Amino acid sequence: MIVAKSRPSLAEVEHLIASEKAELAQLRKRREALGEAAAAEEKGYKQLTQRRDTLAAQLGELAAELAQLRGQAGRRTVKTAKKAAGRPKRRRQGKGTLRDAVSKILAGAGKPLRAPEIVAQLKASGYKTKSKDPVSMISATLAQTKDFRRVSRGLYTLAKSARAKQE
Repeated sequence: MIVAKSRPSLAEVEHLIASEKAELAQLRKRREALGEAAAAEEKGYKQLTQRRDTLAAQLGELAAELAQLRGQAGRRTVKTAKKAAGRPKRRRQGKGTLRDAVSKILAGAGKPLRAPEIVAQLKASGYKTKSKDPVSMISATLAQTKDFRRVSRGLYTLAKSARAKQE
């Protein structure tokens, strides 16, 4: 069976046109709102860009000021200060090391000594230190250096290799 297509009535066409016009009006309103939102985003972007440029200029000025101050303060930067904090201080020429002084004391004693005894002999020999706790400093030196051998708890003597150096 063949079905013939019927033509829409004038009322149906007018109804379709009205619905399309309403949809078109809604799309135009939506496009206008999106345009306004895009304009607001563009304005915010421009403001942020200007703020970034201002802050970059201020940062440049501060960097120049810091460089000038570093030049006046002997060019010591934060990096070099951190590096210096991690390494031991340089000794003045002609001064013996703590390890050498302790080695001489232990070699002269002929018997194992404790850290407080070594500190007393160091002070008697004229060795100067700025340490607030010289006993701990000596204990650490004795424990960490291979020139000394632990005989028993808290007692140390010269290691054989250090004795050979002393002789």
